[in-house]
Amino acid sequence: MGGKAVNTLSTITSLCNNSKNAGKILLGKTYTDENNFWHGLTQSITRYTWEGLQTWAGYNFSQFRNTFGGVDRVDYLGGATFVTGENREYRQGVSLGNYPNIWLWDEIEGNFDERVTSDPIFMHEYGHTFDSQWFGPLYLPVIGIPSASGALWTEKRANRYAKRYFEKHYGVDWTPFLTLYPIK
Repeated sequence: MGGKAVNTLSTITSLCNNSKNAGKILLGKTYTDENNFWHGLTQSITRYTWEGLQTWAGYNFSQFRNTFGGVDRVDYLGGATFVTGENREYRQGVSLGNYPNIWLWDEIEGNFDERVTSDPIFMHEYGHTFDSQWFGPLYLPVIGIPSASGALWTEKRANRYAKRYFEKHYGVDWTPFLTLYPIK
């Protein structure tokens, strides 16, 4: 009941601040991978079972960010709901379930898909969504906390997933990103 109360509070307060973003974050609960039927099917099942804790955390974190003006746009790609703050003083990301939250120095101009496939921070955070599916309830202690603490092995895992996925579905060459986003 406590979890449902938090969902209700985060959704209502977010709707009061920016209803468009709040609605898109809410719809992100049902959005699955359009590039791969089986991956999308798996997402629709594991999101509320195996990876339910981080899906809940990602949803509420995103809605509360929107409540306090930290979200400028919400976009979908590959079954993930990207929650982005633009023109920030820092550039970073955190992924909880299917909710990659991104902070950018600049603004996204033009096609969102093109921005994602040319900017490794988006692809890297998407890579963490695979860890969420694999590790389920262990994601936060095994991947999330070590990643937030700067564990290189968790970041390389996300980069490998991102490289494979975006190479296969979007033809992205990861070579230019290897210096900042290594895979080995």
